[in-house]
Amino acid sequence: MKWVAHNVMRILYLEKPNDNNVPLWENMLYIEADDVDTAYKIAEEQGRRSEDKSEFFACDGIPAHLLFVGTRKLISIEEPLVSGDEFTYLQLVVKDEAELEQLMTRQPVYPLFDDRDSDDDSEEESSP
Repeated sequence: MKWVAHNVMRILYLEKPNDNNVPLWENMLYIEADDVDTAYKIAEEQGRRSEDKSEFFACDGIPAHLLFVGTRKLISIEEPLVSGDEFTYLQLVVKDEAELEQLMTRQPVYPLFDDRDSDDDSEEESSP
């Protein structure tokens, strides 16, 4: 068995969009499987099960649907994890220190999400 971290993306579709933004959620799943292909399939199944198309789902009082978009990133974890180990990360870019302060104090900010492949061989493509 091996462990794999998957970044599963979901999108929020509002019945009455309030602006030009598209709300997204990225959930990082830690999956144990016999191989990477099996872990990918498990992540896809969990993502589909997490969808909410019910008539009772809403965001800020606006009827909405939460839909699975796909698996964005896969990281194979070769060694057993212990407390404090890093197994995934996000790389962001902000315009300046004022935007950094906004980000750190949980204020609205639009950082650039820079997730290009690194030289790290442990990171694999997002699909088998």
